[in-house]
Amino acid sequence: MSNQDTTLSPAEDLQSREAFAAMIWTGGIIGFFVIQAIIWAVAITITHSDPSHAVIADLDERVGSWDRRREAQAASDQLGWQTVVQVVPPASTSGQPQVQIRLQDRAGNPVVAEQLEVTGFHRARVTERQTLPLEVVEPGVWRVTADLKRAGWWRFEGHASLGSDQYQFRVTEFLTL
Repeated sequence: MSNQDTTLSPAEDLQSREAFAAMIWTGGIIGFFVIQAIIWAVAITITHSDPSHAVIADLDERVGSWDRRREAQAASDQLGWQTVVQVVPPASTSGQPQVQIRLQDRAGNPVVAEQLEVTGFHRARVTERQTLPLEVVEPGVWRVTADLKRAGWWRFEGHASLGSDQYQFRVTEFLTL
């Protein structure tokens, strides 16, 4: 065999290099899209099973009744009541800290509501809303009897009634339990 059979002409060499470059670029682009698809599949899988994402259950009703809810909130704001959520240390060293909800008027006096309903959820677990059972501690102060084990940002929403007065509140509080 001669040496001329294995060497390529400059035109053939250029054509071979261009084919190789086209193959590398095409493979790179396809590889990029495959990696992108894998990332999206993982992201969708994670967010689909993450309890921190939630759909608002009664969104249609809330949108339809916006004016009515805004008027009710304005009437509630005119009462001047305040909601204070606090963690009370346990009475004994072996006890759990307690979450208390206090209603007070403009002057800081307790509001002894006839009815108080509170829902709460940890901000990292929006889908895990719970109606919180309450126990009266003293006039205007209620203790949450549910075991809130997760420290962090909590959202408490509720309403209280005293005679014809209707009070609505939303409180976001950092709890160290």
